[in-house]
Amino acid sequence: MGHYYLGEFETALKHVQKGLKMQKDMGISMNMSLQNYNIGMIHLGLGELKSAQSCAEKALDLSQENHEKYVEGISWTLLGRVIGKKKHPQIDRAEEHILKGIKILDELKVKTLVSVGYFYLEELYTDTGKQDKALNYLKKADEMYQEIDMDYYLTKNTIRDASRPW
Repeated sequence: MGHYYLGEFETALKHVQKGLKMQKDMGISMNMSLQNYNIGMIHLGLGELKSAQSCAEKALDLSQENHEKYVEGISWTLLGRVIGKKKHPQIDRAEEHILKGIKILDELKVKTLVSVGYFYLEELYTDTGKQDKALNYLKKADEMYQEIDMDYYLTKNTIRDASRPW
């Protein structure tokens, strides 16, 4: 996923798919949901929304099946993010999914992933012209990023950087 965060989506996809194949060949089901989540993130980065949604849904199903709660939470947020990026986004549904994921992650006390969920809400609201809501979640996300020294997303908020690749 390091390649993903560097914006090298094709390279990231190649490596994550190779890892997923190895995992399947070895018959290891643990964290299969996470690999599908990662592939979904990469497809989203590539602008392949149909594939991203399919991977997010698969990650969600596997995470629930295998009782991997944190992956369930991030899968809900990814699914909401993808739905919010469609040509005709279903804003209420996207918001509902992201908030559901944040709730799960908050219950698990995974601040880093909760803050990313807030980032996705900020992005959704900015993309759909709801600046007041976007600023509210930007503030929440920024406070959490600073609290946990998570500089990567501090530079990626939609309001500050509309040119980012995803």
